[in-house]
Amino acid sequence: MNEISRRRFIGSVAAAGAVAVSAGAAEAAPRRQATSAQPARPQAPGGRVLKAGLIGCGGRGRGAALNFLDAGPNLQITALADVFPDRVAKAREILNGQRGQDIPESRGFTGFDAYKKLLDSGVDLVIHATPPHFRPMHMAAVVDARKHLFMEKPVAVDVPGVKAVMQTAERAASLGLSVMTGTQLRRDTARMEVWKRVRDAARRRSRQPAWAATRAGAPAISTTSSASTTSMTMGSTCTAPSGSSMAAPMSGRR
Repeated sequence: MNEISRRRFIGSVAAAGAVAVSAGAAEAAPRRQATSAQPARPQAPGGRVLKAGLIGCGGRGRGAALNFLDAGPNLQITALADVFPDRVAKAREILNGQRGQDIPESRGFTGFDAYKKLLDSGVDLVIHATPPHFRPMHMAAVVDARKHLFMEKPVAVDVPGVKAVMQTAERAASLGLSVMTGTQLRRDTARMEVWKRVRDAARRRSRQPAWAATRAGAPAISTTSSASTTSMTMGSTCTAPSGSSMAAPMSGRR
């Protein structure tokens, strides 16, 4: 296994996801007054240079690569892979020309076996943003190569693919490797705070006797036999997976 720690990989990729969230929020939200406080963006921990390879050089892949570079110091994109040569050329042009990377033409791999060549190029971790059909097969190859992995969502397109990804994830964990997925909205601090407040309010009301809630004018809440479902006497039902957490693995676009 390479010398990159799980802690540093998670810190780097999580910071990249937070950068993506911050950038999207800045573009979508109205311009704030100059006096309003702006939260600091999370940064990846320091240390030696982390070399990342990008598999899938379309718009999402290029965006993920830029988010990665924005996440902190000592982060580099050193290799590219895609089925189509024009996608590799475009990514190389942007990363070298606009972001100061030094990706030689010899490290831009093309074809259906390009991902294998990238894994042999000396990268420390992989950013995977191909169409999801390729995800299970490529993920297995990345883990076999003992590389940490950030991959976009969805992780597969069918049940066998999802099961294969789950099995590979278990193998990665046994090898001390980190695998993270693009669910960055779960790491958006504002969304996490809203979720926490809703959860805490639900817990407080669930401990309140039904007669007390009714006397206070609020609808009584009763817990059904399912551990993941809370039903209200008004007839509405709110469902959340048992044990769900906003801190689940990170980032893509949505």
